[in-house]
Amino acid sequence: MIIQPATDFKEVAEMMAQINALADHHIGYCGTAPEEIYSVLQEDFQLEEIYLAYHQGEIVGILAFDYDVETKCAEVWGPFICDENWLDIANRLWQEHPLTKKIGTLNFL
Repeated sequence: MIIQPATDFKEVAEMMAQINALADHHIGYCGTAPEEIYSVLQEDFQLEEIYLAYHQGEIVGILAFDYDVETKCAEVWGPFICDENWLDIANRLWQEHPLTKKIGTLNFL
């Protein structure tokens, strides 16, 4: 598995929408339309705040933080996981995302 920062809001939005459309994975504050998610990501996030997990070249997980540098607070988006090993992927995303070491307060909406 490879963990790395996102490079494309559109790719992230499409995957979030796909995962969030599934009842077992639905996160209420995140929409299911890729265009809506894309708009929010572009407006509220920096690409380096979004980390992706890849397995065999496919995105299997996303963890994003809408981070405020001044307050050291972040709104957490995810983790969005589409793999049976979701706990391992979520843990790796959390451990390897650099903001988890800087954030003072996390908001899970």
